[in-house]
Amino acid sequence: MVHSYIGTVISRKMQRTGIIQIATKFWYAKYKIFVTRHKKLFFHDANEETHVGDQVQVIHTGQKISKNKSYTLDKIVHKNVVVSSLQNEVREAQKAEATLREIERGLLDENPFKVKINQKRDREINDV
Repeated sequence: MVHSYIGTVISRKMQRTGIIQIATKFWYAKYKIFVTRHKKLFFHDANEETHVGDQVQVIHTGQKISKNKSYTLDKIVHKNVVVSSLQNEVREAQKAEATLREIERGLLDENPFKVKINQKRDREINDV
């Protein structure tokens, strides 16, 4: 019997490893209410395709992958659109910044006085 769980990704700070939180509800007879319990599972994400907030399904591999991991990513049930779009914007901003630095260096290489200004800016950036 293969154990599979569906949960929300709450952390992606490790390489090829994520943490999901699984919520289970049960009836508490004494107080006549539903109680929610949460459990955290570590899972292996080989392609690093999940982000925080995604709904994913994980399956038990039958053996441990590492000390804490024994689940692997089966499929992404629902993608968190906000986090994905923010990460794309960050990548685009980093590319634009790199392009701007290349253009600035090309312009500053023409005049020796401007080269000194550029070296001073580089030192200030590295000191920060």
